[in-house]
Amino acid sequence: MSSVTLHSRKPQPPTEPDYSYISPTYQTSIAGSHQQGNYIKSYVPDTPYRDPKTNNFKAVVYLHGFSLGIPALYETHLEHLVKQGYFVFFPDYQKDSYKDEGQCQIEHEIELISAVVESLHSSPKDWIKAAIKSTSGAFDRVTIPQTQPAQKLSDANIDVYFFGHSMGGLFALSWPYYLSQEQQKLMPLQVVAADPVPDSLSNLPAFVRDLLDRYFKGSPFVKNPMKIEDTGKSLTVPVAILHGKQDTIVSPCSWKHPFEAIASKHKKIYFSNSDDTGNPSLSANHNQSVTDTKALLPDFLAKALGGAKSQADDLNWRYIWFALDRAIQGTAVDTLQFDMGKWSNNTPVKPIDESWPKKCESLEATTASLRQSSVIS
Repeated sequence: MSSVTLHSRKPQPPTEPDYSYISPTYQTSIAGSHQQGNYIKSYVPDTPYRDPKTNNFKAVVYLHGFSLGIPALYETHLEHLVKQGYFVFFPDYQKDSYKDEGQCQIEHEIELISAVVESLHSSPKDWIKAAIKSTSGAFDRVTIPQTQPAQKLSDANIDVYFFGHSMGGLFALSWPYYLSQEQQKLMPLQVVAADPVPDSLSNLPAFVRDLLDRYFKGSPFVKNPMKIEDTGKSLTVPVAILHGKQDTIVSPCSWKHPFEAIASKHKKIYFSNSDDTGNPSLSANHNQSVTDTKALLPDFLAKALGGAKSQADDLNWRYIWFALDRAIQGTAVDTLQFDMGKWSNNTPVKPIDESWPKKCESLEATTASLRQSSVIS
């Protein structure tokens, strides 16, 4: 019996890479509040990393998904970054009723709807400007450890990188468009976006779309959307979009045309694949970059909003984290080569694709055919 059980077990997933952290200890501080829409959490390494070539410090601005404005959802990734000696900043750009620290889990849809409704009274432009302001303020407040005399981050030579998920991905891609001349210190060197939306009104969860149609047609959020077609012209630095092929919230195909609006000559979109070879399986869904959805959402809500997850997995370590790590280390993000590792039975994890899914090609062909038909008629 035990022999049958043993042979029926599925392979185990790849193990976490052995990371060498130069700053296993770090400090955090919070400014502003979720309720005011100016919350920001700063992660400060006790041993800051300095680029051996330039002597510059490194910072990451980390932008969350729609109504996912608590760091605990992404905490393992945030810790991974700060332990490498990077300064990390997590602004919540929406006004909501989340606690500024401590337990925030939503127990019912009504609580989430309440958080969403509060934020719809502002436009995405207001949100990103709030994030820019709170991040700039954090740069002015943070003192760099081990500097004599004590030096503020805003006065130091620092390389800035951006990461964003979902709506935060659109904001990371749009950030340069909204920076003023006085805010150029916050211009990213490279941008990595995970499952971003191409515009602020597309690919929204069904309940949000229903709210907008019923009660918020005249709201700032609806009247003043943000679109990569408008903001992408200011994005000239290297860009990587990390998409999941099984993303049911933001279809990979929805980026087929908007991707061309990004002005950068160094841009690439990558596609991960779900893999059920072993247990637990790997899900290339909308929340593949999140490390713990339970920090805010019960599983039934998380699944409705893109996918439930309780811990980091191979898609984090060797796809999402790897891409951002390489960006910070200086590799151009349009030249990334991913090694996804192997299951315990030595089967390779499904690879990262660099070409559009075939369904995008068929959809594009159908659209072209319809356009041709309308021209002929």
